Amino acid sequence: MRLLQVITLLCACLPAFAGGFFIELANPSASKDPATAKAFLVARLIGCHQPEKGTIKAKAEGLVAGRRISVPVEVSPLSTSGMFAVTRTWPSEGSWVLHLTGIHPDVDVKTTTLVKVRGTSYERGSAKLMMRPATAEEISSLLH
Repeated sequence: MRLLQVITLLCACLPAFAGGFFIELANPSASKDPATAKAFLVARLIGCHQPEKGTIKAKAEGLVAGRRISVPVEVSPLSTSGMFAVTRTWPSEGSWVLHLTGIHPDVDVKTTTLVKVRGTSYERGSAKLMMRPATAEEISSLLH
C-alpha cells in the first residue's frame, strides 16, 4: 500500500517538473514573413511538448477616461508553425496592457503573457510570463 501512495504522489508531482510552455514576443521587423507587415508584434510559442501545435488568443485590457475596457485582438498564424502576428485593434487613447494566452491541445496548461503598450510599441521589460491565467490585480498593476 505504501508503494502505491509513493507512486501516486510522484505521478501527481510530474507536471511541476515538466518543461515549460511560454509566449515569446518580438518586433514584426524580426520576421521575414510578409504577413507581419501590419502586425503590432510577433508572438511565438516556445517550450517542451511541441509548442508549434498551440494557439494564441489575445485581448487588450485598457483604462480609458477612468473606465476599464477589454478589446479583442486579432491573432493570425504565420507561415512558421507556432508563430503569430498580433494586430492592433485597440484605440490609441488611454493606458493599455496586451494580454496573450497560449493554449496547447495536448497539455493541460495555459500560458499567459502580459505586456504594457506605449504608443506604437510595447515595453519588453514590463512583460510578465506565467503558466497560469493572469489575475485582475496583475493586469491592473500594469495599467497604472
